[in-house]
Amino acid sequence: MPLPLIKEIEDCEAHAAHCARQANNATCPNIREHFLRLEQSWLQLAHNYEVAQQILSAEANGQRAAARPK
Repeated sequence: MPLPLIKEIEDCEAHAAHCARQANNATCPNIREHFLRLEQSWLQLAHNYEVAQQILSAEANGQRAAARPK
């Protein structure tokens, strides 16, 4: 079964990479900082999705284990 949050994690990482490129190309220090903050926000969101994914996986594993006959 595919992990339900993989697409969200990948999307966040793609947005973060885009922000990093924008920051690298920015000539204005304020704009550069803005994109770097956005990059960090996207990476934090990706991390939060990863934690949620781990919780969902652990719960699913627990439910499968509980459903097995003893």
